[in-house]
Amino acid sequence: MGFGRLDLQARLNAWLLRVGKWRVVAAITMLCVVASVLMTWFANAVFMPHVPVEEWLYISVVAPLIIAPPISAAVLSLLYQLAEARAALVTMSETDPLTGVGNRRYFLERARLALAESAANGKSASIILLDIDKFKRLNDSYGHALGDEAIMVVANVCRQGLRAGTSSAAGAGKSSSCCFPLRGSERLAAWQSGCGPALPRPP
Repeated sequence: MGFGRLDLQARLNAWLLRVGKWRVVAAITMLCVVASVLMTWFANAVFMPHVPVEEWLYISVVAPLIIAPPISAAVLSLLYQLAEARAALVTMSETDPLTGVGNRRYFLERARLALAESAANGKSASIILLDIDKFKRLNDSYGHALGDEAIMVVANVCRQGLRAGTSSAAGAGKSSSCCFPLRGSERLAAWQSGCGPALPRPP
């Protein structure tokens, strides 16, 4: 039950961020107008049938048009702040701070989904593991700043060479990995021919 609630909340947050606050405010306002007209019509038909339609229709439309936008905008502002904060926390928890690509947690989850989808569709998937050669010597000889730069270069080359739908991640220290749907071996060969030569060589 808890997982379902969190999943529903995540979907709601994503929907709010995708649609935009003012569109949601407009939709809520229109729903309030429709509900107000229907309830007023029902109350008029049951309790005050002698009152002319034009006397209550104007009020039932104007009142929600005045009240609903500021109230819904205020509530939605808080919801949007919460949604943005949650999205930022998710990004921070799934992103390697040095390279900007996904971390181990992100990669394991995306790889699990990619492998499950490939198995369900009867297709193959590819996982590539990278390791920077002579990384310790690079760190010892030129300092950790240059070692960090080498990791960032490798991560950027891999990220630029991967198509949409591919997950890339930075592992511990000098390791990186990526996962993408694969048709036969052409995607792996294309990645190797495209990104392989662009990767820097150790000194």
